[in-house]
Order: sequence, then structure tokens, then C-alpha cells
Amino acid sequence: MKKIFIVLFILILGFASLEIFAEEEYKFIKDIEIKKGNVFKGNIVSIEGIIKINGSVSESIIILGGKIELNGNINGDVICIASVVIIGDKSKIGGDLVILGDAPKQNDGEVLGKYHLFELDLKKIREKILPILTGSNSFFIINLIKTVLWFILVLIIFAAFTNKIYTAEGFLKNDPKKVGIVSALGIISFIALLVIFVLLSFLIIGIPFLFSLFVFYFVVLTFGRTVFLYFIGKNIANYIKIKNISPVLYLFIGFSIYVLLLFIPYGGRIILLGFNIIEFGIGLSYFFRKRLKF
Repeated sequence: MKKIFIVLFILILGFASLEIFAEEEYKFIKDIEIKKGNVFKGNIVSIEGIIKINGSVSESIIILGGKIELNGNINGDVICIASVVIIGDKSKIGGDLVILGDAPKQNDGEVLGKYHLFELDLKKIREKILPILTGSNSFFIINLIKTVLWFILVLIIFAAFTNKIYTAEGFLKNDPKKVGIVSALGIISFIALLVIFVLLSFLIIGIPFLFSLFVFYFVVLTFGRTVFLYFIGKNIANYIKIKNISPVLYLFIGFSIYVLLLFIPYGGRIILLGFNIIEFGIGLSYFFRKRLKF
């Protein structure tokens, strides 16, 4: 599991450098010690390094692997992935503290934002995945974590429903036109139902329908996204003539494209919106496969 995080974060941070890191807002530093009274201006990104903060950091910290010791002030978020974490009683985190890995060996500091601990256990990740999706003090940091958690969810779906993923991928491969039609009709129907249920919610009766609609959309979209990422990764691997690799690596390749689009202004967001519509259509195509005669 740790290797998965390392590979994924290298991909994400590499893609992010095209847009955000190019502005030097985030600085890659393996080992750093900020002494008491000193202030580091900016964000810190460390891979397999050692971070010691006795002074202050003006923004946020991301550390993958390695070790982090906090006894100072961090104005933004602190994100620790598979790291050794020590938080002293003199530390103060102005944003969120997010840990994917073992619990801190010491955690006596003050966290003004939210504290999220995701131990490397798929069951625990699945049970706690939703709370992280709301609220944060750092737009980039929380979107980075959301992206990783989406990939974890995709891995869970793929592991639990492998044969169903293969079947749905066959629909997209063999009849993309029909899937496209289902995607368009599906999103139009979803918007129409959303408007109706929102109006009904003023009469109380529509609230459970509205909740059920969002749950249905999330389930269908998640399944469809898993299929679509597998489809993209498989086709890219075939195009560049990479053969005999694990199906999970197809998901890595597909998700890397997804992450790359996240950091392309305007155009990337439009493409991702189109992806979401297709993913929803793929999910609908599978769930209604008998009626649609796939």
C-alpha cells in the first residue's frame, strides 16, 4: 500500500508542477529545519525527507514518507502520507491536519482546522472517506487529498467488482455510440429530477427523494469512473505497446491523465466535465444493461 501512495504522489506532484509549482508557490525540499524565531515563506513539499519545524511556516506542508517533527506554527494545512509524525505541545496548525498512515507517535499540539487520520486499512478508509470531502483552509491541498481518496475508492470498486468492470468496459469498447446516447439522456434526466426534487423538498416530501437521487448519482458515477479510467489506461498502454501489465496499472495510467487535466486551466475542467457525463452514462449502461440490450 505504501508503494501505491509513493507512485501516485510522484505522478500527482509531477503533473502539478506544470501549473502550480511553476509559480514557485510550492518548494520541493527533502530535508529542512526551521529554527525557533525563523519563518519559512511558502509551502513545503518533501519526499522521503526529514522536516523539523521549531519556527514558523507561512503556508502548508506536504510530506510523503520520511519524518516530520512539529514544535512551531504552520499557518496552512499539514498533510502526512506514510510518514513518521511527531507533533509537540508547542506546535500550532492553522489549517487541517491530514494523516494517511500510522497515527502520530506524539500529538500534543493545537489544530485549528480538522484532524483526519486515515490508517492504511481499506475498510477504515472506506468508512471515513466522505468527511474529508467537505471543508478546508487550503484549496490546493484538499483537492490533492480528494484526488488521492478518489483513486483509493476506485481501487476498492475495482477490487470488489472486477468482473463487472470488465463487462462494462466491453460496452464502451463495442458500442460507444449507444453509451454516448445513454450519457446524454442520463444527465438530462438527472438534472430534470434534481429540479423536481428540489422543488418538492420545500414540501418536505421531496427531501428523501433528493437524498436518494444524490446517492444513486454518486454510486453510478463512481462505478462508471472506475470503468472509464480502466478503459483509458488500457487503450493508452496498448497504443504505446505496453503489454502484460497488471490491470491495476491501467487504472494508474488512466488516473494520471485525470490528474493532469485537473491542473490545466479552463480546458481541462471542460474535458473533465465531459468525462463525468460519460462516466455517468457508463454506469447507467451497466445498471440498465438488460433493458438497453447490451
